[in-house]
Amino acid sequence: MKRNVNIGKPRHARLHGYIAVAGALVAAALSFPAAASDESDIASWIRPVPSTAKMAEDGWYVWCGSLAKDDCGVYHLFYARWKKSLGFGSWMTSSEIAHATGPSPFGPWTHRDVALPPRGLEYWDGPCTHNPTVHRFGGKWYMYYTATTGDGVPAGKGYNWLHRNNQRIGVAVADSLDGPWTRFDKPLIDVSADDAAPDSLNVSNPAVALRPDGTYVMVYKATGKKRPLPRGGPVVHLVATSKSPTGPFRKIMKPQFTAGDSVFPAEDPFIWHDGGRFRAIVKDFGRHFTRRKGPATRIGRAQ
Repeated sequence: MKRNVNIGKPRHARLHGYIAVAGALVAAALSFPAAASDESDIASWIRPVPSTAKMAEDGWYVWCGSLAKDDCGVYHLFYARWKKSLGFGSWMTSSEIAHATGPSPFGPWTHRDVALPPRGLEYWDGPCTHNPTVHRFGGKWYMYYTATTGDGVPAGKGYNWLHRNNQRIGVAVADSLDGPWTRFDKPLIDVSADDAAPDSLNVSNPAVALRPDGTYVMVYKATGKKRPLPRGGPVVHLVATSKSPTGPFRKIMKPQFTAGDSVFPAEDPFIWHDGGRFRAIVKDFGRHFTRRKGPATRIGRAQ
């Protein structure tokens, strides 16, 4: 019997300045806004989080972890960080993607270096890199990420709308998880030139998977210009496909994870193909997919 599985509100460890790598996976539909759940018993996947799984750094906010294992059995954690002294809102102005290693998926973690350090404001990804997701395709590693540029002024407790609306999606390539990472001078996914497009204001939060036919699919968050600026909206998710992990990607302008009239129902997708169908982990901002107040999670599927 197919049924929805709701595990309630997730703990937002990131707001407290650390990442907790837990053994809980929750999926939501990739192509169907309210697809029926499969038979997976998600509650049975949940395990206590060991203390070693906590990645924290004194004086830094730590967010957006992406985990990968190298051929020697070492686990590499890539994460966004920015100084607490700059204020929480400065994730959009002053974040950098850092690199830690550990002996298991649950740590303990040791900071190694900064994988994508800041570079000049003249670069599209100069002052701020964020939200990494790392994949191995063929013999190389690909780090997809969100980045932005602007005036470089930390947002503190507020918002730097220039940086927020300059968000674009990029990819960096390396032969080893230890780097060096080769960056590109142009975004992988840029905004659409048509002001009526659902991704005409900004794009962010890439999630990438290899399809059975050898092509690549990306789900990404996008903001349009139909609502008043500078916030804009609605915030949606779109799909793009490519024959290469470095693009070019062809956009499919059909919003995903939709929920009625909601202007921002979900974010932070992660997708993969399990051999039979696509699955995704996505944050539900509440009541849209789980019928429960506040942020929550949901399971679904897509072909």
